[in-house]
Amino acid sequence: MVGSFTVGDEKNFDVTSDDFYDIFVRLNSIINNKANLTVMSVYEKIPFEEKDENKDEDKENIKEEDKIMRDIWLVVSLVIVLLIVVLVVIYKYKKKIKLIFK
Repeated sequence: MVGSFTVGDEKNFDVTSDDFYDIFVRLNSIINNKANLTVMSVYEKIPFEEKDENKDEDKENIKEEDKIMRDIWLVVSLVIVLLIVVLVVIYKYKKKIKLIFK
């Protein structure tokens, strides 16, 4: 589960997908880049209208994570291809390169 908080925000999360909230989280404060949280185990029925709202929010978060992973794989793939091209060029012209550096 992913959630964004500002100081004072409280959110419930259903981590078991059983239509009951399992965890309550409150962001009490942030001091020196350290978060003070209240985390409690709960067992509360999720109201029907909130279930649909939370699913849409989760889908947006998953889409954002997918975009980030796609971008990471793209960069890694480009670096690998570039490295292969450089190695092929070096191998192909290694005799000429040796003559240059002698």
